Amino acid sequence: MHLRVLRRTALAALAVTGSWGLFSYAQDAPLDASEISRDLLYLAPSRVEFRGGGGGSGTYAFAGTRFAYVAPDDRGEWSIVPLTAPAVKSHEKQRVFPVEIDGRKDLAPYELVGASDDDRTTLALRKKGESEPLASATMWDRDLLAEAWLPELRKEKRGLTLDGLRQDLEVADPEVRAMALYPLNKPAENQPILVAVGQSRGEGELGLSTIVKFEPDTRDVKVYHAQGALTCEVSAVGASTNAQAAPTVWFGMRAVHEGTIAPCSGGGLSKLDVQTRQVMPGMGAAGKNLPIGSIVTVFGPGEQNSLVMATDAGICTLDKNSEKDWNCRRFVPTVTLKEATAVANRPGDKPYGQLKPGDYEVLWANQNFLEVATPDSYDAWLAADDYAEAASHNFDAEPYKLLNTASGGAAPIRPLAKPGGEPLNGALVYRAALEKLTTPAGTPSGWMRVRARTGWIARKSLEVVPRLVAVEK
Repeated sequence: MHLRVLRRTALAALAVTGSWGLFSYAQDAPLDASEISRDLLYLAPSRVEFRGGGGGSGTYAFAGTRFAYVAPDDRGEWSIVPLTAPAVKSHEKQRVFPVEIDGRKDLAPYELVGASDDDRTTLALRKKGESEPLASATMWDRDLLAEAWLPELRKEKRGLTLDGLRQDLEVADPEVRAMALYPLNKPAENQPILVAVGQSRGEGELGLSTIVKFEPDTRDVKVYHAQGALTCEVSAVGASTNAQAAPTVWFGMRAVHEGTIAPCSGGGLSKLDVQTRQVMPGMGAAGKNLPIGSIVTVFGPGEQNSLVMATDAGICTLDKNSEKDWNCRRFVPTVTLKEATAVANRPGDKPYGQLKPGDYEVLWANQNFLEVATPDSYDAWLAADDYAEAASHNFDAEPYKLLNTASGGAAPIRPLAKPGGEPLNGALVYRAALEKLTTPAGTPSGWMRVRARTGWIARKSLEVVPRLVAVEK
């Protein structure tokens, strides 16, 4: 597959009309480096948008905040579409959710209605324009939440009892995270509807890995909770069919606690057998079963009825009739230098040289400077404990960590010119793996030699845009 980037001038009309839907934009210009880096470098789409072409045909776009990735056309090309900031979605509590499948509201004439009281939360399916539900089910109650969350919350509050937690819990309202059709040989309005249900945000709330399947024609409803992942929430749900037309339900999970997003310990990608309720790893071992990235953000349709999955790190297409083979491309935030540009080891420091014209991956950003990956390198010193700590969390390189701005974002690493040297005279590195070198004889205890391939350039009017880079299997 080839990649084609569509420039803003060619798509001005598309962007201005907001044809790709509503996306989340910051209300005020971010000043903190972690917020600036999040807005510039987190490139994952969060929803699917459909642009109809008449007769039910059209194209699908996997849309984020600044760009949309348009599904491959007949020539097998992905397109990247810049987006302008449309109207911001209301943050008011929502209790009625129109059934929207892959960005289309015309496939199923239904809506979902959420409700909660002091003891339980329910979700109902009804036809648009009607008040009586076709089917309704309890998503969770106080007892189920307490039993699921007690082991995790005891880590934070020793001595917590089941009765104590049950009394302290506030039963959250349901929020629809994603929807998909369960593919059966039925008329469109009778296709079973899969719904990923999360909880409204609140202090101490975790998740309950909840999927619901509504069958409009039979009024049957089933609620599934992924055992072993009851402190995670389902972030995305989708379905595919194999060569025998047998459906497979795919879903992604993530952990969200007190505003911090993390991978789910029960696995990032899983499959659900709706008949037996069995949950299986999406591929490989549980916990390490995504072809790329850490968290699934959205599923949607691809070329020739294939399934597309976006994660925090890239976008993948499931091979037709396959249940395990994904072809992936990684999101690479990129800046293009049109002329030789001064580069330094620290933002605002004296340049050590120049970068040649070309494309460079951007690793971090602040108001005035960009940290980029460079082809050349420099060697420096780092305390062994600092290296071990940075390596233990993978140098904060995972894209989903860009979303956790409340903690200040990625931790800075300050390689020094000599052991015990002054930090202000050293370099500054974010989100880049440092190569561990052989320690020379006579090195003071607790120090090690490292190699970095990063540099800082003036941001000026440079634009950071995504590239999609094929990932080798």
